Amino acid sequence: MYKIIINILNIYKNKNNLISDIENEIYSITSDKEILYELKGVSYNRLPKSNNVTDISDKIVKLIDIYDKRIQDLKQNIREIEEKFVIAKLLINNLADIEKTIILLRYCENYRWHKISTYVNLSERQCQRIKNNSFKKMYKHYNNIKK
Repeated sequence: MYKIIINILNIYKNKNNLISDIENEIYSITSDKEILYELKGVSYNRLPKSNNVTDISDKIVKLIDIYDKRIQDLKQNIREIEEKFVIAKLLINNLADIEKTIILLRYCENYRWHKISTYVNLSERQCQRIKNNSFKKMYKHYNNIKK
């Protein structure tokens, strides 16, 4: 239960960085793919006739296909991150204000329990109980969303 909620909160916290990293990888692959298209268009007529020329062209086409598949997978990853971000917002917005504050301070701002307890004017143990109850509430809501 905790693992799923922590994963969702990590996506909530790091969405922009995760998507930016994926977009950078897509850009890099696209640049490499353009080079392959140029190589594919090179005339091999002056080379001696052999299977190597055909092999090179075939390998370039296969590599372009692999790059296309990787780009599709990366775009799917972006869609999944965006979906999980929306779910995270729903889960967080479903919490009471004190629950929301404690969860965001702990998992998005990386505050320690003593700092959180000072911030919300509750004991550390009370904050931890609120966190545990919040996770249960979020997990229940998450399962309802997934149905």
